[in-house]
Amino acid sequence: MSRSQDRSEPRRIVDPRELKALSHPLRMRLFGELTARGPSRAVDLANAVAEPANSVSFHLRQLARYGLVEDDPEHGTDGRERWWRATTDEGLIVDFHDLEAMPGGPAAVGAFKQVTESTAHALTALSFRHLDESTEGPKTWFNNFVLHLSRSELDAFLDDQWEVTSRWMQRSREVSNSADGETRHTYFGVSNGAPLGQVLETEEAADRTGDERSGKSQ
Repeated sequence: MSRSQDRSEPRRIVDPRELKALSHPLRMRLFGELTARGPSRAVDLANAVAEPANSVSFHLRQLARYGLVEDDPEHGTDGRERWWRATTDEGLIVDFHDLEAMPGGPAAVGAFKQVTESTAHALTALSFRHLDESTEGPKTWFNNFVLHLSRSELDAFLDDQWEVTSRWMQRSREVSNSADGETRHTYFGVSNGAPLGQVLETEEAADRTGDERSGKSQ
């Protein structure tokens, strides 16, 4: 499954099968590593994710089958080594509403949400557990903020935020294989938001459900 893709634009997921192909922890990790590192060989990715190279190659081929990664024509020209790259440098756009209306959509969206929610929970737990101000080694951080904005102001803020993120994603790929002696780690971050009132209402509803399941009463 292939379609033309401008690498300077995010890739829009338009087929539930694409989303389903990505809804696997190792495949999401591999896609993330390629986005952060730029073109890589399966053996390099295997070392990065601590998985056998044959398993990594299999999952890369599955991602390629649905147009999420591809051969990098600028590397491996001698035919002895296969280099892979993500089909976009700018991430993915997923319209869950549209996908859920397609055959196979609800299952694909459900699987993707399950994996991403699990990853987000793990990120939050890890961030709180290892918060520190050390200047050496991998860093863990947690930032939150509250804004009072109109919709147009919020859209402008998100455009600014993405511009900064995109610039550093490009820098990440540029320095990934440099021989400058720096130790680098692949970091995963999430930026999401919602009206504060809705967040608190959802949290209160979850607390009530938890109390009911545990048999607690007011």
